[in-house]
Amino acid sequence: MNWTYSPEDRVKTISVFLRKRAPKTYYDFSFEMPNIEDLCMRSNYLGAVVALDYGFWRLEKGKLNIDYYLWHGTQLKGANFLWTKSKSKLSEDPTFFTAERLANLTKEDFQDWLKDDSGNIPFKDPNRRYSLILDFGRKLSKVESLQKAYQNAEGNLESLIYFMEGFHAYSDFPFFKKAHLLCKIMERIGQWKMVESNDFKKLPPIDYHLMNIAWKLGIVVLPPPTEQKLANYELLTSNHEFLIRFRCAEAYQRLASQSGLDPYMIDDIMWMESRKNCQKEPYSCTDCLFDTVCSKNKTGFPLIETFRY
Repeated sequence: MNWTYSPEDRVKTISVFLRKRAPKTYYDFSFEMPNIEDLCMRSNYLGAVVALDYGFWRLEKGKLNIDYYLWHGTQLKGANFLWTKSKSKLSEDPTFFTAERLANLTKEDFQDWLKDDSGNIPFKDPNRRYSLILDFGRKLSKVESLQKAYQNAEGNLESLIYFMEGFHAYSDFPFFKKAHLLCKIMERIGQWKMVESNDFKKLPPIDYHLMNIAWKLGIVVLPPPTEQKLANYELLTSNHEFLIRFRCAEAYQRLASQSGLDPYMIDDIMWMESRKNCQKEPYSCTDCLFDTVCSKNKTGFPLIETFRY
C-alpha cells in the first residue's frame, strides 16, 4: 500500500473502513454506573468523577509509565481506580455527591474517598484535584444538580456545554473535552438526549488517545518539530497541544460527516484502540481494529501536564 497521502485522503479511507468495520455495540458504562435511581444524584456523581478523571501517567527517564494503584489487594489502572473508589463511596454514603457535600468537602473526607491500600491518595496532583472538586460543588450548588442544568437547557448541547465550562475542572474552550465526555455518558445510559444545532455539534472528547491515534492513522499531519516531540515522548507546550487538538477536531468532524457515525461513537472506537493497543511500546498492532489501514510507521505519544483530560 502507498502510504503517501493527505489527511483528507486518510479521512476518506478511514471513513469507508469504519462504515464497514465499526463495532455494532458500544461501551455501556456499566462499570462506572452505581446502582442508584435518583437522576439528580446520578448526574452529580458522574459529573464529579469526570471532573477528576485526568493524568494517570508519569514520564520517567524519557519513557511513558501508566499508573496503577492498589485497592483491596488488586492493582487497578488509574481511571479504573478512580471510578471503583467513587462507586464504592456512593454505595456506602448515598448523599456524598450532593452539591452541598461536595462544596464543603474537607481534606479528610477527600482523602477517605480516594485513598489506596496504603491510606494515601496515590495519584499526582491531589491538592489541585481537591480544589477542583470544591469549585465543582460550590458552583453546582446554584442549580443543585447537573440533571436540573440539563432540564433548564432543555437538552440543548451548546447551552449545557457552556454551563459546564463554568466549572474550573471542565474549562476547555473550544474543545470542551470533559463536558463532551459527560454528555456522551449521560446519553449512553439513556438519561439525556442532546439537541444539536447547525452551529454547535457533538465533538469527540479530544484527549491524549484521540490525538495519538489521529496522528498515527494520518488523519492529521503535524509540523516536524511537533511530531518530533511526540516521537521523543517530550512534554508538549500549550501551543503544540492546541495545534494538535485543533487539527484533530477538524479531522474528527470530517470523519463523523463522511462515515455517518455519531461523534461520541467515534470517540469510543478511537479511544479504546489507542488505549489498548497503541499507548505504550511495544504496540499490539495485530489486535487493533485499524491493523490493515495503518502505516505503522510512527512511534511516540502526545504528553502534556493538564487537568483537562
